[in-house]
Amino acid sequence: MGEEAGQDGATAFVADLLHDGSAVPSQMFALIAEPTELQIVYTTKGACWIKIQTHGKSVHASQPDRGENAIYKMAKIVRCIEEEIVPALKLITHPVLGSPTISVGKIQGGSKTNIVPDRCTAEIDLRTIPGQDIGPVLDRLRTVCPDVKLEIAQSSSPLYTDPAHPLIKRLTRGGAECVSAPWFCDAAVFSAEKIPAVAAGPGSIAQAHTEDEWIAIDDLQRGVAFYRSFLLSL
Repeated sequence: MGEEAGQDGATAFVADLLHDGSAVPSQMFALIAEPTELQIVYTTKGACWIKIQTHGKSVHASQPDRGENAIYKMAKIVRCIEEEIVPALKLITHPVLGSPTISVGKIQGGSKTNIVPDRCTAEIDLRTIPGQDIGPVLDRLRTVCPDVKLEIAQSSSPLYTDPAHPLIKRLTRGGAECVSAPWFCDAAVFSAEKIPAVAAGPGSIAQAHTEDEWIAIDDLQRGVAFYRSFLLSL
């Protein structure tokens, strides 16, 4: 439940598995049924959604110098993201996943055309790689606008499970390959707690978030055969 809205379902499930504080059983393995065209996604980028708020002082737009424009402050932050943070992230590389990325996805500010806005909000999508510290990104945003308010609205760890894991070897017996992906999924919740996890399932991620999501019957049938073969091999 809620995979793209906090991953509350997977988080609660894992917490229940580990509620007594004991070590993860060696036979525990998570297979997340994402549409991967039956390839084995063993590593993905993480996702950090950052909410940014700037504040100003409202006055009548006929005398803007008497106020403080929150949108102007946000414009400086957006410019910093585009001109400084994006190039800096490109210098960080992962041998499989490439570089982290950042994107401004949403901006809202102001109430009326003739009022200097006293607040502005933006929502940022930061895709991370294993081992990355997001602290420098947050620190740079704070230096652009010292009174900015930053909030981590949602965060998902990068996924990594050793492709040499014996159960992954079983999954690849039918010809599936181990691949990476730029998106995040619930498998990362398990791997963050040292539970080996991968994503693998029928269908294409290209159908995700489209107007009419669908899966071909042939692909669905191949998925059934894929899962059955894996389960019978255990």
